[in-house]
Amino acid sequence: MIRVKSLAFAIVAVFLLASAVPAVAATSFRCGSTIVKQGMLDIDILKNCGEPSSREIVGKTTGNMELNIERWVYGPISGYMYILYFKAGKLEKIESYRP
Repeated sequence: MIRVKSLAFAIVAVFLLASAVPAVAATSFRCGSTIVKQGMLDIDILKNCGEPSSREIVGKTTGNMELNIERWVYGPISGYMYILYFKAGKLEKIESYRP
């Protein structure tokens, strides 16, 4: 009986650890025939990938000019979700994770 409880605990622990995997930085991803990578403009990504499933302004830069920082979410694409961060319309960072 103790061995069954230990096995059940181990299975639950592995499941919880696997589902808690954080987003990882990605350098690019394929959207149709286009490879999306850092430095691309938001208008080019929209043209090639369409509207993201989620799009929101998550902050503003500080300094002389306030620029919007946006977060777009695409996916799932080949089993991954892709989170894109833009500053003033330019892709700055890509993160990915398996849902």
